[in-house]
Amino acid sequence: MGRKVSAKERAATDAALEILKTTKNQNLKVQIAKLLFESDAREKARADVREQQRRANAHNKELASLQSQIPSLKKQLQAEEDTITSLKGENQKETEALKQKIADKDRVSNDLGEQLRKSQTALSECGQKADEQLSHVASYFGCPEYDPRVLSQYLKQQNSTESRVAALDVIVSDKNLSQDQRRKLAVEITHHHEDARQRQPFKQCVDEIKSELGIATDEDLEPDYASWHRTKESDDPVLLLKLAVGLELTSTEEQERARRMLALFYGWTDLNVPGLDRSHWDRQVFLEKVGALRKLSIEEVEWNLQTERQTKIENNRSKKDWEALVKIDNQRAKTFGWGSGFRRHQSPMRTSAISAMQQLCACLAQ
Repeated sequence: MGRKVSAKERAATDAALEILKTTKNQNLKVQIAKLLFESDAREKARADVREQQRRANAHNKELASLQSQIPSLKKQLQAEEDTITSLKGENQKETEALKQKIADKDRVSNDLGEQLRKSQTALSECGQKADEQLSHVASYFGCPEYDPRVLSQYLKQQNSTESRVAALDVIVSDKNLSQDQRRKLAVEITHHHEDARQRQPFKQCVDEIKSELGIATDEDLEPDYASWHRTKESDDPVLLLKLAVGLELTSTEEQERARRMLALFYGWTDLNVPGLDRSHWDRQVFLEKVGALRKLSIEEVEWNLQTERQTKIENNRSKKDWEALVKIDNQRAKTFGWGSGFRRHQSPMRTSAISAMQQLCACLAQ
């Protein structure tokens, strides 16, 4: 019947069922069947009561458990509410701080905007003033009253800032510079003004000079003798002499370089060192003479090279070229109105004319 039956109840039920099978008394069968049904109904009722009691007990137990959890849940709820309140307070503080930062940044932005406006105004005024000063200088430079000392004093009064880079900006625009002069400018820009190297007009100037000379890198702009002049061996003429004549073990290329360094830096070309057929004293005197030579500065070396090149050009001039040169110098002399006072103050132009006339006479004599 779906319920648990005790051993005693089962034994009684089995006995009653056995009587029902064996007895022929119908009344007895009816009574026993009635008893069985009544017994089963009572047991079922008792089982229902027990189930209801079990469920009631479980419900009560669960309810008691839930009721016991109420205080802790209330505490948790209070803690959560406290956390929410704290977070709201912190959030409000952060909001206020953020609003303050935004306000500060707005003030800074406004201040910067005002400073920018003032700077732009000042820059515009400086640009106008610079244009005016440039116009003043250019106009004065073209006047017959032009005096470099007056111009220098004027520029000092204007608090003009002098710099080599600013000067180079003007110098590179001179298209009448010789190739050597342009090369020196390129070397100066690449070696001493690296920050300006990639700016115009310096970039264009250096690139054009490299193209003219067939040079690929900035390092190759510097002539060989300039880098040689900085070497330690160039300070010792005796060592250069020994390298040049092969008294020191070296390559043919190094010997040739030593000969050129001796000639360029010391003006020494005599490589006839006294041999073994001469006395030790003769050799010692020769070496001491070489050792006493003064090393020329790089400026002196470049001046000598320029003079040598100019001499070759003048020696290759024809009679017709010299006559034209003298004619030009005479015209310049007339333009400057040389008179009796000129004898006391000869100018370089007069000296050039006299030199040209002397070389023309030499040319005619040949």
